[in-house]
Amino acid sequence: MDSDGIASEVAVACQLIRAARAGAQIINLSLGCQTQDDVPPIAIRAALDVIRDLEREEDREVLVVAAAGNYADTRACWPAAFRQVVSVAALAPDMLPAQWSTHGFWVTCSTIGQGISSTYVEGNESILIDPQPLPAPRGIAPAASGRPGDTGLRPGTEDTPGYLSRAGLPAGVSGPPSHALRS
Repeated sequence: MDSDGIASEVAVACQLIRAARAGAQIINLSLGCQTQDDVPPIAIRAALDVIRDLEREEDREVLVVAAAGNYADTRACWPAAFRQVVSVAALAPDMLPAQWSTHGFWVTCSTIGQGISSTYVEGNESILIDPQPLPAPRGIAPAASGRPGDTGLRPGTEDTPGYLSRAGLPAGVSGPPSHALRS
């Protein structure tokens, strides 16, 4: 991405493949876009196919997590809308869908993403992010964290306690409430 947070579909696809080939177990994509015709971006689809092939060849799983988007509608936001991607929508602190969050049948789960304090910004000790694509990292953080007091979830195998895969979600992250799935 450039300094304005803009990247081409091809650039994102290349970095997805690069991260997977470098051994990434979890790839967080706090980014997304809608397409004019709602057709998935070809380069991202190809990158996910390469990652799927890599998973088979190396007998491991790469968990790709993406923000569902900030479009306040139900249209697909890519790459979150791909089946291979865990998509995370935002909830308000009252656990209702955030008004600005994209939602739909393709969203995997939701977590609080509104009113979040973020890291240091020059001149402030913290800032309040509202809205921001923070649900994706918040949704996957419990699985990647190794700090005491966390949920104890770790990437691993099906025999590992707290195993996280596309089939399961970390504690504290739930599928969106049924009202979050309706337009």
